Amino acid sequence: MQTLSIKQKIMVLATIPVILLTLILTWQSIRQANAIAQMSLQQLEASLFAERRSQLDAFVELAISATASASTDDARKQILRQLRYEQGNNYFFVYNTAGVQVVSADNPAREGQNFYQSTTPDGRHLVQDYIKAAQRGGGYVEYSWPRVGSTVASPKLAKAALLPGTDWVLATGFYVDDLQQQLTALEQQSNDEVKGGIIRLVLIASLLLALIIAIGYALARSILAPLAQAVQAMKDIAQGDGDLTQRLDDQGHELGELAKAFNAFAAQVAALVDNVRISVNSLSQSGEQLSSLMQQAEQGVQRQHSESDQVATAMHEMATTAQDVASSASNAAHAANDADRQVSQAAVTLQSAIEVIHGLERQVQTGVDVIGRVGSESQNIGGVVEVIRGIAEQTNLLALNAAIEAARAGDQGRGFAVVADEVRTLAARTAASTQEINDMIGRLQLGAQEAVGAINQIKDGSSHTVSEATKVDAALREIQNAVSTINDMNNQIASAAEEQTTVSETINQNVHAIVEIAQETAAGTSQAASISEQLASLATELEQLISRYKTR
Repeated sequence: MQTLSIKQKIMVLATIPVILLTLILTWQSIRQANAIAQMSLQQLEASLFAERRSQLDAFVELAISATASASTDDARKQILRQLRYEQGNNYFFVYNTAGVQVVSADNPAREGQNFYQSTTPDGRHLVQDYIKAAQRGGGYVEYSWPRVGSTVASPKLAKAALLPGTDWVLATGFYVDDLQQQLTALEQQSNDEVKGGIIRLVLIASLLLALIIAIGYALARSILAPLAQAVQAMKDIAQGDGDLTQRLDDQGHELGELAKAFNAFAAQVAALVDNVRISVNSLSQSGEQLSSLMQQAEQGVQRQHSESDQVATAMHEMATTAQDVASSASNAAHAANDADRQVSQAAVTLQSAIEVIHGLERQVQTGVDVIGRVGSESQNIGGVVEVIRGIAEQTNLLALNAAIEAARAGDQGRGFAVVADEVRTLAARTAASTQEINDMIGRLQLGAQEAVGAINQIKDGSSHTVSEATKVDAALREIQNAVSTINDMNNQIASAAEEQTTVSETINQNVHAIVEIAQETAAGTSQAASISEQLASLATELEQLISRYKTR
């Protein structure tokens, strides 16, 4: 039953009970008709046989009355031999109680013979049955006996009674096979009428079944039509080409509840599709904005990479300058040592001392110039560091904006949010490194200013030594002190130059790290741009899918 459709189930429900009822009624009608016909035949048979028995009673009474006036047995015999009825075909015969035939109207030769032990073709002692029936006060005997000229036994009904005043058994009878023929004809007629009634009943049942099938078909269509409409609407929605504005008729039948549920479902799906369409439009716009931001971030990273290369070049030049300063400081130290050795010879020739002092003054001037360049380059490095700090802040801001946009994108922007967080961390590290570089450059500039001041003092001392050349002894002592001071300052300059070289190398390494960070940032930005493009593509595909549903 589960494999049958609703229409088939309705037709089965409409036809099977009718068919069963028709079969039951037909069987019951046939059974009752047969019973009635059988009862009627039995009643008719009983009535016909009762009529024939009445006739036999009348014929026997007539014979008894006819012989009542006879005074002798011969007179009685003569009367009985002459009595005939039914156009002379039937007659009377007489036996005494001993079985001797007294009268035989059809065959007088049988008279005087004893037939007490004689039997019929079917084995009955017919004469004994006559005697017994007569002795009971008169009775009927049914038996079979061949007609004249025939060997086939036919049914026969006889009446036997004692003749008053004698021991004679008066009997007469006639064939009753005509009754059987009548009963057979009536039975056949009854069967024909029953068959006709059955045929009429079957025709009526067939018409009724056809009417019920038509009504069931109409009811099935009235039930299945809205159901088929609902199924078709659900198929349209399931296949992705559904009209969500379509509504089913929810009035006038039990399927209205299903129609109401479908209408509510379609309304909810339509509202959901509208909300998704709005979200997709917002997502598409956000993707476009994110793509634009990624392009700007990529351009900023490229600028940062270019400027980092420039900073690296400047730092390389600063390292070279620091090495020159160290070399000059070393030369100054050697010169100071030579001056110290030559102080003892200052007394020999003042001119040589003056020339040495002039040479020292020129070297000091050179040191001032070199240190001045170091200060200038330090300021340039400070400007570069400020540029790096600005780039780091801009990178941090862009990473923050990217993280915000990724958070808006939900699960699709989760990978991009991780990249933005890494970029922001690297930008923070870059800002911290630039701050350290700036602090180092400040200290380097302060040391350079101190060195310039000291060298200026040496220059002033040298000038004073030249002007006071006449005071050779005092000047020589001052020169020794000055040479010691110069030696110390040269050591400081050498140490500062070495520190400057170390700082330059550190800055150079940091700059290279910044370059690597910029490269990583560029890769992350490129990946984020690719993700934003994928996000835009997904938004477009989703919009195409949603556009297949009609909601208005």
